[in-house]
Amino acid sequence: MPAPRRAGVASPLLANVYLDRLDQAWQADYRRLGELTRYADDLVIVCATRERAEAALAALERLLAELGLELAAAKTRIVDLRTPDQGFDFLGYHFRMLPTKVNPRRTYAACWPSRPAMTAARDRVRALTSPDRIGRPAIVVVGEVNRFLRGWGAYFRHGNSTRQFHHLDQFVFERLARFIARKHGSRNWRRGMIDLVESRTTLGLYRLAGTVRYASAHATR
Repeated sequence: MPAPRRAGVASPLLANVYLDRLDQAWQADYRRLGELTRYADDLVIVCATRERAEAALAALERLLAELGLELAAAKTRIVDLRTPDQGFDFLGYHFRMLPTKVNPRRTYAACWPSRPAMTAARDRVRALTSPDRIGRPAIVVVGEVNRFLRGWGAYFRHGNSTRQFHHLDQFVFERLARFIARKHGSRNWRRGMIDLVESRTTLGLYRLAGTVRYASAHATR
């Protein structure tokens, strides 16, 4: 049950200080309803049943009201992870239960970069390879893209991100190919792709594929 909240605080640090009272109250009086995980003013409560989830939501609303806060209704919902194709986003990741390959009747908790996280990553790569940066040496632009990819990948490499990493790698390669083609005065991105391929090292371009670190899976019925 993800429940992001609207809080009148200025930073994650202040949010953590102010909402520590929420954490303590939950552990003391409501932990039986579900496990609460919070970072700054974003939180998720994992419950065993829908009935407990509804009770947890009501308890959370009461606790926040005592702190002068309220839930952001548009971002708060109860999700039944036993239902196929249902999941939730939390701290940039999308979480969902998936069937195991060995026994499709059993499921495990999987996570990967959320759609908003993927969109933000593509937007950052677009900014780094925009036409107004054509005057910069290609190797410099590749270095800037690499720094972004390494940082982004280090955060999202935990879980089941292989497919998303592969898609982003393809996107980055094509964006850089278009960027290099423009430097040659061409609109055909394949002109830039030839330069990348013929460099043998693709100008040192960092690849996300192969960097995922899988955690041990714990299947449930």
